[in-house]
Amino acid sequence: MNRSLTTISKVKTQFGTMYVQIDRDLQGAAVGGNISWHRKEPDSQISLLIEELSDGLRRALEDASG
Repeated sequence: MNRSLTTISKVKTQFGTMYVQIDRDLQGAAVGGNISWHRKEPDSQISLLIEELSDGLRRALEDASG
């Protein structure tokens, strides 16, 4: 069974509240991550930017964990 612990940080921005989520394995190593927000305008440029940053965060964590 694959278990992880999740830490979520609330970040208030001028674009609204966003959340940074980091998933860690039982040894404490970061194994995943995500940036989320309330998608009121899913096709807006800021929404697209956040999605791209979130994808980049996941890729960086995957690369770092091997």
